Amino acid sequence: MQSDIVHYRHRVVRDLAWAIATPPLIEPDGHHCEWPAAAWYTQQYRLAQDWLGGLDEDAGELQALLDRQKDRRLGRYFETLWYYWLMHHPDYQLLAHNLQVVINGDTLGELDFIVRDRRSDEVIHIEVAVKFYLGIGDTRQMRNWHGPGLKDRLDKKVAHLKRRQTCIAQDERVGQWLQRQG
Repeated sequence: MQSDIVHYRHRVVRDLAWAIATPPLIEPDGHHCEWPAAAWYTQQYRLAQDWLGGLDEDAGELQALLDRQKDRRLGRYFETLWYYWLMHHPDYQLLAHNLQVVINGDTLGELDFIVRDRRSDEVIHIEVAVKFYLGIGDTRQMRNWHGPGLKDRLDKKVAHLKRRQTCIAQDERVGQWLQRQG
């Protein structure tokens, strides 16, 4: 499958294909959230191949969206690729993107994507993240992977993802707030 991706002419289409096709490197190990299996990503990529082929004929809309990005960090680039894909996905309706959760003046966090599955009518909260880390020493230990910031380590990012980012929509206050937002 990865060998298919290099055949797209436009780099942004190759990047988008990679974003769709590549499963997470980290698994939730008993976490309460649903983390799709690698097969889900393979299926999504296979279903998107005709669409990606058409996009590769004219990638102008995707390129323009990426060019308008003021934030050039890797994570934002990846998030924008997912945004574009979800906007064009036949099974999902994008309801919200980068939704700041502010309750009684307190910012509790941000929800990357809220989508409605058109097949099941289920509303789904999706978090996406890509970061660059450099492994130093025993790379089997997540604490030995360091990001661009002095305090940025993979073990801290994974803990935050598991304890905060993926759980925020399950907070009763946030659920009520989301209902009020429609």
